[in-house]
Amino acid sequence: MTKTMNVMDVERKKEHTYMPLIFCAIVFFSLLLLRDSYSVGINKYIFLVIVCLSAVCMKMTHLIYLFCFLFPLYVGLPGNYLTLILLVRLLFDIHHVKASSFIITMVIAAYILLQNFFTGHTGIVPMMFIAGVILVLLLFTYKQNLDPFPMIMMYSAGVASLGLIMLISTLQVYDFSDLMSVAFRLGMGGVNYVEKGIMNVSIDPNFYGMYSIAAISLSFPYIFRLETKLITKVCLICFAIVQMVVALVGLSRAFVLVFVVWILLYLLHLLLQRNFKDAMIVAVILTAIMVFLFTFLPDVIETVLERFDDSDMVTGNGRITLIEKYVDEWGKNIFTIFFGVGLYNCNVHCTPLQFLFGGGLILFVMMVALVLSYRTTKTKKMKLFDYLPLIVTFISLCTVPAATLINSMFPLILIGLCMNHTKKRIEKENQE
Repeated sequence: MTKTMNVMDVERKKEHTYMPLIFCAIVFFSLLLLRDSYSVGINKYIFLVIVCLSAVCMKMTHLIYLFCFLFPLYVGLPGNYLTLILLVRLLFDIHHVKASSFIITMVIAAYILLQNFFTGHTGIVPMMFIAGVILVLLLFTYKQNLDPFPMIMMYSAGVASLGLIMLISTLQVYDFSDLMSVAFRLGMGGVNYVEKGIMNVSIDPNFYGMYSIAAISLSFPYIFRLETKLITKVCLICFAIVQMVVALVGLSRAFVLVFVVWILLYLLHLLLQRNFKDAMIVAVILTAIMVFLFTFLPDVIETVLERFDDSDMVTGNGRITLIEKYVDEWGKNIFTIFFGVGLYNCNVHCTPLQFLFGGGLILFVMMVALVLSYRTTKTKKMKLFDYLPLIVTFISLCTVPAATLINSMFPLILIGLCMNHTKKRIEKENQE
């Protein structure tokens, strides 16, 4: 009996050995940093070879955890090929899918295929939406229980890596003072640190702010769990600080507003639960971070606050103007109302409206139905706190045009996977 238990312990330790996973993440970070910050010539096929080897050698769960790290970095990687590799590997591991989710996914894929042909968007990027929606189906129907913690940990590390590489690379070419200008913001198209047309790690600051909100809201609760190791807590705090600093340097007002909303809701939950100890710890940590920012990055704080006095606040930095423009195009006739103006013709900076105006009522209803089909059975023990990452990330998605790329939509996908796991855990506890 003892021998059997020892064998089980060894197997359990093997299952939770993440060293190959961590090693791969470090390799990706190092190669991207060397390529973008120090102009070391690294061919994109090197990244493909690493992922192919990982797809062959890694367990399916670990490969998914690796992609949680890679999705934020897709902007500097051959993401379309990487998506196909994960898709093919998942196909070998999935033998049964939920009928409703499968049917809706196939209808959406066919709809987008036809719309792309009719609107003339037949390139690889528009067509990859089809592969992306199928990949999401496979992720939600993967039978093995994905552990939300390594997914969150790797995603948070990926978002921090994205910001760090982008900031270091930009500062190799520009002075920090240059970034304190609205016309010259970190991650914007005018800030280039490699030759035009060459792949590099750079993303719009509002998208980075959305990634950061998702990562922080998901990872922060683990800092207060007793079972979380000290080194892990330190890593999560460091990742969060990097994400906050880069989002602020990017002068993202949307990030600041949603971040404040998250803080207030998080503290409100702790106070309502009479968890005064954790509320005090959160307040102390946030105060320490603010003191750090005001002490070492006063120009950043001042510039961000000045942005709230800009004249473009009235139109939400042009977002309202774009909504008005696409409302007119969408409402032209009954055809555009039902079938949209074309998902890749619509650049409204609000993801739900992008689906509505770009895909029409038909695609919008199908996307809502698809999301609902991924839900597990309802449980009464799910609290507001469990939905908080979903709430703040969805608010952030309403400030960016994320509908057309899976890496941009992945924060919401990750939250959905984690929430499904939480529901399963609660149901299991109820049965016991």
